[in-house]
Amino acid sequence: MFLVSRPDLGDVSRGQEITNENFYELFDGVLSPVQFDGVRLLVEKITQQQFNATDDRKTVAASRGVSCFDCHVNGHTNAAFHLNPDNRPQFSRFRIESPTLRGVNIREKFGSKRALASVEDFTEFENRSAYFDHDQVTAEKKGAAI
Repeated sequence: MFLVSRPDLGDVSRGQEITNENFYELFDGVLSPVQFDGVRLLVEKITQQQFNATDDRKTVAASRGVSCFDCHVNGHTNAAFHLNPDNRPQFSRFRIESPTLRGVNIREKFGSKRALASVEDFTEFENRSAYFDHDQVTAEKKGAAI
């Protein structure tokens, strides 16, 4: 991973996948406190209906959730596909590839339909729709703090 704010450092990930377990050692002393907290949010696991420890999860193995960097590895992509969260019912949803996050700081619109005005709006939309299908009651039962 190369930082726009610190091109002099080269690959700050040192060829490693950035995870919740190693981001502190990789970025301590490199980023400002605000930037450091931003990276923390990218690697921190967030509870999701699809991966939770309940019987109705979509995966074989339960997990605490997923982080942004699980699909956007080191800010790029792992080429995973998923159903877009915008369309209902299920049969009208189309598949989209997880895009790179490189250059997100200069984008004007976000989301699969490019309708959200900020990364914060996109994150809130993802948390409420994609991760819990707009079902706040079930989300709270499974650990989400809405």
